[in-house]
Amino acid sequence: MVLEEMVITPDDAKRMLVRNSVNRSLSISRVKQYAEDMRSDRWQNNGESIKFYEDGSLADGQHRLNAIVIADKSIFTTVIYGLPMTVTIHDRGRNRDVTDQMVLDGMDSSLANNFVTSVGKLHFLVQGLGKQRNVSDGAIVDFIRRNASLLRKLNKICSTKCAKGTVNTRVAPIGLALFYGLNSKLVSEDAVRNFLYVLRTGMQDNIDETDASSAIICRNDIIFKNISFSNTTGRIDGVSKIEKALFDFSNNIHRSKSYKCNNNPVYSNHPSNMNA
Repeated sequence: MVLEEMVITPDDAKRMLVRNSVNRSLSISRVKQYAEDMRSDRWQNNGESIKFYEDGSLADGQHRLNAIVIADKSIFTTVIYGLPMTVTIHDRGRNRDVTDQMVLDGMDSSLANNFVTSVGKLHFLVQGLGKQRNVSDGAIVDFIRRNASLLRKLNKICSTKCAKGTVNTRVAPIGLALFYGLNSKLVSEDAVRNFLYVLRTGMQDNIDETDASSAIICRNDIIFKNISFSNTTGRIDGVSKIEKALFDFSNNIHRSKSYKCNNNPVYSNHPSNMNA
């Protein structure tokens, strides 16, 4: 085998792709993610190489090569020629998720976890910046880095263990609604903690019944699926409903009816969140 480190230009990538005859089906969404990272200079050479079999056919790297063409960007990488035909390649880089990338970048568990990354993914959906599957991993990691301090705090707030029979508040729609409220500086941290406590447990303790009514209604909506997180539309709608419940709670507004889909978001369209 021969190993070469080189800069692959878009024209080089096109020539290499002519020899792509044995690879699996191309994932267009993955190619778009890679291309976005390349255009934004977020792409990193992590040691994964472009590989060719001994007969000259492409063994691994079709997603990266197609991304180079689409991004019209030259990329420095390693190329291996002469791979034995008996070696099976499955483009392993495609299976690494956002959390894996963050761990490799040295981020700690307060950020490199599925809760935080799912909040980041949902943010792009709510802001209308692209379908979840087409937002690049690099863009999500950049969002998390920019908001690291608040997301660490949110991760801690939402990590309180839930006893049996309580509502799981460690889900993206709840986390993102709370992020938007805190990031806008229109909601206090104490209000968020109290809101989460009622949402989790259904208990009011020292919280006034009127003040707690919105969190109780929101909790019932989640339990009885008026707020559902089972699909993308439900998660997006869920954010706006939970935002409204948080707003009512923090402003002592009594609530007696369920939160409906037509509730306008009160925090996610705040300038600080549209540019988060």
